[in-house]
Amino acid sequence: MKLVKAGAVMAVVLAYTGCATVKNDALSVKGTYSMHVGGYDWGSGTDRITISLTRPVDAVTEDTFTVVETKKAYDLTQKTFPLTVRDFSRTVTQTYLSDAAGAVTSGPSKYVTLYLRCTPEEGSPFLYQFDTAKNVWDDPYELTVSLKSGAELTSGGVPVTSFAIDKKYARKTTDADVFAFHTFAASNGEKYKYADYKPSGKTDKLVVWLHGAGEGGVPEGTGISDMAITLLGNKVVPLAGKEFQSIVGGAVVLVPQCPTMWMDDGSGNYTKDGTSKYTASLEELIEWYIKKSGASKVLLAGCSNGGFMTMNLIMRYPHVYTAAVPICEAYNNAWITDEMLGNIKDKPLFFIYSSDDTVVPPSDNEIPVIARLRSMQAPNLHTHVSEHVTDLSGLYKGQDGNPYQYMGHWSWIYFFNNQADSDDGNITVWDWMSAQVK
Repeated sequence: MKLVKAGAVMAVVLAYTGCATVKNDALSVKGTYSMHVGGYDWGSGTDRITISLTRPVDAVTEDTFTVVETKKAYDLTQKTFPLTVRDFSRTVTQTYLSDAAGAVTSGPSKYVTLYLRCTPEEGSPFLYQFDTAKNVWDDPYELTVSLKSGAELTSGGVPVTSFAIDKKYARKTTDADVFAFHTFAASNGEKYKYADYKPSGKTDKLVVWLHGAGEGGVPEGTGISDMAITLLGNKVVPLAGKEFQSIVGGAVVLVPQCPTMWMDDGSGNYTKDGTSKYTASLEELIEWYIKKSGASKVLLAGCSNGGFMTMNLIMRYPHVYTAAVPICEAYNNAWITDEMLGNIKDKPLFFIYSSDDTVVPPSDNEIPVIARLRSMQAPNLHTHVSEHVTDLSGLYKGQDGNPYQYMGHWSWIYFFNNQADSDDGNITVWDWMSAQVK
């Protein structure tokens, strides 16, 4: 009888211990996260994270978690603009249980997806280095995901009291992932990185995009850079999107990255006469790629430094390009001879700039160049001139409640959103580009 009682007591003890073990395990939840970086008008933004947990959780809401971003940033409130590691609170706009890929699920899950608000002043994983004038991946860059004070999170009905997510992301995806990354070595020894996008089906059209100075390569040891910087620093990804590809009827997209800056005269400094150390080698890359892709219609576009190189290439190799879109272009009118303009006066050209551009003043560049082309009776010359560069989507506001106003130099925003209407022809730039290659 005593043996029976002893066995019964042992069974109760084991049952109690087992329940305590399950309960204690359920109280502790750990995890990692993957993050997604999107391309926006102003550049990049970390707009989504998917958390992978050690245990499934029952339910979540927008008030379950807080997210704090830790990164290097310049303190613009101090005279010396010191670069320090700082914390920034991120705004969570949507939270839901998901699968590993971020798709919504209906029941308890080990995965949770959070959408984060991105604005021109919130959420960028890039650091624009003042000393190199380049964009790089910020380092360190971490997100601290915590349970919001007073929030309840349960697993199997048991409240979670210990919640810890690794601060460093386990995986990163970006909008630029639709592009493939490659390298090219020119005959003069110059080495390039480049990205390309190829639509499904055959096409004889090629779009070449030339980036601005901030999206060029960086010297080794000065920052973390890759082709995603070039594709997200300027909002290049829409060129691979459904709308643009539908309008132009399908086109391959080529995006070379300059090792330094397109306006480098060979000394590492900005050109003073329009020469560039990259002219011949970049043209070699483009013509090699034209043959490789089988393209017979080539659209050339670029902004700022890339606008300079757009003008540089089409004036020197007009037979290669079908049409060109120079945006806030930096090829000074004083460097251009009548013979150079004569090479392109019959070419389809679409200039885009803002009158308040203080980085590349239109009075030194587009205005006199366009006037000279018009005096030559250029037959297919279009312009889009804005007073300012402001948000036209209605999504972003300034502190005064009006549409967010960007620097006047950033007129490429209108190009990538197809918001550049011809001042004299009532046609958008993408529709105009399509008409040139049909």
